[in-house]
Amino acid sequence: MRAEARQARQQPARENTFRRLYLNQWTQQHTRWLSLAAWDAAAGLVVEGQLVGRRCYGGLDLGSTQDLTALALDFPDDDGGHEVLWRFWLPEERLQDLDRRTAGQASVWVRQGYLMLTPGNVVDHGAIPGAARPGRPRLRPRRGGLVARQS
Repeated sequence: MRAEARQARQQPARENTFRRLYLNQWTQQHTRWLSLAAWDAAAGLVVEGQLVGRRCYGGLDLGSTQDLTALALDFPDDDGGHEVLWRFWLPEERLQDLDRRTAGQASVWVRQGYLMLTPGNVVDHGAIPGAARPGRPRLRPRRGGLVARQS
């Protein structure tokens, strides 16, 4: 059992299996690819003004009605680290539904500026290119990826 515990500590994908089978603990997900300690160690604030002029790569996931549209801007640094800015959009008419599923947090995210609403019941993809708010620097990715999926 000690050998199994050691493997679970070293390989996050084995942690939940170990917890379920050896410790009789319920887990939310079947496998974990990143340990919570590694996730917490990567936490930090990203200051947009310090990213202007840095190399940037973007990825865009276009939602439509039921899911969010998401934009990720990845700014790799010279030490192998990354700073990532995220933008999220939701159709305004879907906010109540998302509030129900997130215990009211979606409205908080809107007020905090983490989630942007587009009018109507589908995401207005035309609003995405102008996502930089007034006073924020324009950040232009060098390359990007696009995932278009209709929901």
